Amino acid sequence: MNDKLLLALDLDGTLVKTQAALEFSYTEALKEIHIKINNLDFLNYGFSFDQICQELGITEDDMKLTLKIAKDKYYLGNLSLTEVNQPIFNLMRSVSRNGKIGIVTNARRYSAIKLLEWHDLINYVDFLITSDDVEKRKPDPEPYLKLLEISRFDAHNVIAVEDSEIGKISAVSAQITTLLLTY
Repeated sequence: MNDKLLLALDLDGTLVKTQAALEFSYTEALKEIHIKINNLDFLNYGFSFDQICQELGITEDDMKLTLKIAKDKYYLGNLSLTEVNQPIFNLMRSVSRNGKIGIVTNARRYSAIKLLEWHDLINYVDFLITSDDVEKRKPDPEPYLKLLEISRFDAHNVIAVEDSEIGKISAVSAQITTLLLTY
């Protein structure tokens, strides 16, 4: 493209703090399939739904489907438990004046759009890459390579901001300069 900057942000945990909503959603959804768990720390790692099921020892497809439907219901019904990460929003707003904004997330498109709309962030977003847009999710570089493809930006004009190791691996593997948030 040109020499403008593309700021590529992860959504969950980076642009929007979603931990409380995720923990609540999984806790309630797990109750529906009669699984009680005390420690949901692994939700901090940026795992996909399948990785979370593996972590929980859930292998049956119908049980996974029940969990997914319940988790999505609780999550989308409790977006009030999420909050914008203000320093990252300020960065996004600043870059959006002269550059472009991309969101690269392992979330489904519907959930990502609902979260962005809930916080009035959708109008800042020029490019949205979700798990629905790729065959391989983070940590594979495919989501970031897809962003480069549709944005027509060169990797050297992109800065990614991630909050998980799998996100960092994905962006770095696509040759994108990456900032890893630590909390």
